[in-house]
Amino acid sequence: MGQVEDAVRRDLRALTSKNRLSSLGGRERTVLALAKHLDDPLLPARDAAAVARELRIALAELRKTAPSTVRSGIDELRDRRETRKRATGGAAP
Repeated sequence: MGQVEDAVRRDLRALTSKNRLSSLGGRERTVLALAKHLDDPLLPARDAAAVARELRIALAELRKTAPSTVRSGIDELRDRRETRKRATGGAAP
């Protein structure tokens, strides 16, 4: 597994909120295929640019359609801050 594929797998785990990548849909599998193709050392440079562009576009589309239930680190920080504020009676930390 190459560096690009590793990175894309991490992104997909974060986007899908699933730890198993075995139940991915068509878009996700396409993104993985593009990543594997980009990791191929025999891929000509002119083709690599086109594959990288398609990969960026596909990942952007996946991010747009990701469920809103996926929580980021910012969401977790916001929740902890709100919890602290409630515990101190509403005073700002």
